[in-house]
Amino acid sequence: NLPGLATSRAMGDLQAKQVGVTAEPDFCCDLSVAAGQVLIVASDGVWDVIDDETAVATCMQFAPLREAETAAAVLVEAARIVWEGRPGSSERVDDISAVVVFF
Repeated sequence: NLPGLATSRAMGDLQAKQVGVTAEPDFCCDLSVAAGQVLIVASDGVWDVIDDETAVATCMQFAPLREAETAAAVLVEAARIVWEGRPGSSERVDDISAVVVFF
């Protein structure tokens, strides 16, 4: 009783991990970043309920100590709280995953 493969949703998908889908991305890109910036990679479960400015402000609280894992966890929890406050949330809460990198 496992879901079909949805590669755009593989990040953080624990059920898919059981059947061999990896959450480890394989990519190459060239980013121009400076010290003090943050990269937030998140699923639509975050972006559907939290705007960019709020996400950055939430994560930057943890930048001084470079606590990226904590920043991601707090961002995910903030999104979950919004989702659970929506009508019908007992039937549906979107996949909510985030990865944070401080530069």
